[in-house]
Amino acid sequence: MIEDAKQNALLLPEGTRLLHIGPMKTGSTALQNAARKKDAELLEYGTYYPGENMNHRRPAFAFMGKKNPFEKKVPWEKASQVPPMSQWENLLDSVNSKPHARALISHECIASAADDKAVEFVKALGAGQTHIAIALRSTADRLPSHYIQRLKGRHSEGFERWLQRYHGGADCAPPAAMQRYYDLSGLVERWAAAAGAENVMVIVTDKARKELLTEAFEQMLGLPVGILAAESDNGHLANRSMSLLEAEAIRRANETIRDQGVSWPLYLDVIRRGAINRVLGQRTPGTNEPKLRLPRWAMERAIEADKLHAARIAESGVRIVGDLEGLYSNPPPAAEDQPPVDETAIEIAAEMLHGAVMGAVKHNKKTTKRLHGKVEDLPQEGKGLLKHEIRKKPRRERRRLAAKTFTTFDLASALGKRVFRQVR
Repeated sequence: MIEDAKQNALLLPEGTRLLHIGPMKTGSTALQNAARKKDAELLEYGTYYPGENMNHRRPAFAFMGKKNPFEKKVPWEKASQVPPMSQWENLLDSVNSKPHARALISHECIASAADDKAVEFVKALGAGQTHIAIALRSTADRLPSHYIQRLKGRHSEGFERWLQRYHGGADCAPPAAMQRYYDLSGLVERWAAAAGAENVMVIVTDKARKELLTEAFEQMLGLPVGILAAESDNGHLANRSMSLLEAEAIRRANETIRDQGVSWPLYLDVIRRGAINRVLGQRTPGTNEPKLRLPRWAMERAIEADKLHAARIAESGVRIVGDLEGLYSNPPPAAEDQPPVDETAIEIAAEMLHGAVMGAVKHNKKTTKRLHGKVEDLPQEGKGLLKHEIRKKPRRERRRLAAKTFTTFDLASALGKRVFRQVR
């Protein structure tokens, strides 16, 4: 529980736009899920969580000009694209429609914004009424979670090599946007410069006080304690960490299908939303099942880095909830004590996933072939599939496909039925 004196100090003025920027793997998903489920109740207390989706990923990606890799697309379309700017404009219009409410806008991708884009975010939301919320987690805890997130994006790089690259010891450094995630003090300083240090709230997460994050948001937004307590449904428990065995099984599967022509939409549905979410949402690792942990050399570097981050954040003048020493004072155990991986079990799991994905590839090819074939050559269930697929296409494309795939008799019959319905 946050002390009473600090509770009152955290409360933001009415009309504030609270921009929660994450970063990744700091409890954002649970917070967003709770806010969306309780949005009507939050509004009763003067807090507005705009939109209908769980978070504000699409508006944020639109404003940043960033492709959205999670947008589901059919196989013959591009796997991702920058969302239209109207997504951001609609969000602003929605927030402006409730000028007296405290608005909460949240997505962890915003933490990757460069200096100029951070300034633009604050300006767009209103420089005099925008506050920034940043949740921080120790590097030793965060790096395994970030690696797991990469595995969900079909990467197959080994953990040790990825750590070497993170520390600048390999031939390829992480992208600049990802480096901005990792630089905790740089992240805080960037947004303090954009919004003013007094308008930035840093919450240092604590495994021993899991409620600290949600309580801080409840106090900032004037909400009752416990209203944002984490709830798990719709697969959001699948955001838990993987065990070492689970991570290695996914990595091997990614490795086996890397050059097999598997599209991102197919991977997203079959592996990420299918296999991975099933494992993480339905399976509980055994008590003896090893966790993915940093090797000792990486652990030591993480602790030293976080000591420096904590000192810089303390000097930045931002508001702080929690203990900055928690970033480095209680690291998890290093990896030396972990038992060897069960290679046989990993190999079986990886091959099964490989087979499932390639089966889905063949299914997609059959579907596409049916879509561009002749209607009279399709079985009855194929006609239903074709009709469903064509209806999803834009109107102009539907006409082109109809002319290409349907016979004159089919088109004449359909026209006659439509005229008959209109006359009747």
